[in-house]
Amino acid sequence: LLTNINTLEGKCDSNLLSTIIEDIKTFSPNPFELDSYFKEREDDVISLAGDGHGTQFIIWPANPVIKAEFCSEDKKKDYSFRKQLLGFNDCIFGEVSEPRITTLIKRWQPGSLLGDEYLDTSKFFNRHELTESSDHFLSGYVDKFGQFQGRLRVYEKEYNELIIPWSESNGRPSSCGPFKIVFGYLQGRSKESIVPREEYENISRKLDYLGGIYIYRDGIRILPYGDHSFIRLAGS
Repeated sequence: LLTNINTLEGKCDSNLLSTIIEDIKTFSPNPFELDSYFKEREDDVISLAGDGHGTQFIIWPANPVIKAEFCSEDKKKDYSFRKQLLGFNDCIFGEVSEPRITTLIKRWQPGSLLGDEYLDTSKFFNRHELTESSDHFLSGYVDKFGQFQGRLRVYEKEYNELIIPWSESNGRPSSCGPFKIVFGYLQGRSKESIVPREEYENISRKLDYLGGIYIYRDGIRILPYGDHSFIRLAGS
């Protein structure tokens, strides 16, 4: 690698080249030590020793932005960073129930031998919470002319085969095209909700951290669309 880098001398910024060379020289990971490190933390699943197989990417130095995001979450006690990856692959709102892509981040706090799974799926919504443990639920299809067709549940009252045309279409296709919509709503106060109190508090806590509109294409979340900060910016 250093041999190839040295061939760039005189072809790019010398200071940048020196920085890259220095990074390469100081990067000398020992795969056996790393494997032992993971095993001590009960992470045999990512070990490549023995019958282990797969690919590991060892990156150094880590992007300082990641550490800054961790510190920001700790300070604000929110999910401002992890909410970008929780629900990244849709297995809740659509028909697919098994994730096609898994996103994982293991974080080891100083002095801790057991890492915490930062993207624990139990912290995200599940299908039951969306469809059954919501006060109001909307599911259907919006065609290219903006007309909605589907069903609506308001508390326990069902409205099936609901059709709502878009009055501003005037026979012209919408710029966004057809899409499916699945939407669950929880009342802001538990006394106004039909959801049992303990379950209500659990879902409400998730909504505080992760509430918003999740927009997907081919099962992958499209950011920043739907994020509350983007909605405020767009609205202004």
